[in-house]
Amino acid sequence: ILIKLIEFSPDLVKGISTVLIDLNLSKDILHTTGICYELENCFYETYLLGDTLNSGAMSVDAIKEKFLAIEKIVDVEIEDIPTHHK
Repeated sequence: ILIKLIEFSPDLVKGISTVLIDLNLSKDILHTTGICYELENCFYETYLLGDTLNSGAMSVDAIKEKFLAIEKIVDVEIEDIPTHHK
C-alpha cells in the first residue's frame, strides 16, 4: 500500500496505524517505511502479507476510502506483488 501525503506528522502516522488496525491488517504487516523528497513529495509505504486482502472480506476501493478519509492523504495505491510458492 503506497500512501501519498502532503506532509508527515505524528497524527497522520497515528491515523494510518488506526486504519490498519480497524481493517484488521496490522497483523499482516511485513515492513513500513516513510520518506519525503524535497519536503513535499511524501510517501508512507506498507508491505503486507496478502492473506486478509485476498480473503475477499473487503474491497480495495473500501480500503482506499478509509485511508483517503484521513486529512493530508492525497492518494492511495494498492499493488499486488505476486509470490511464487513451491
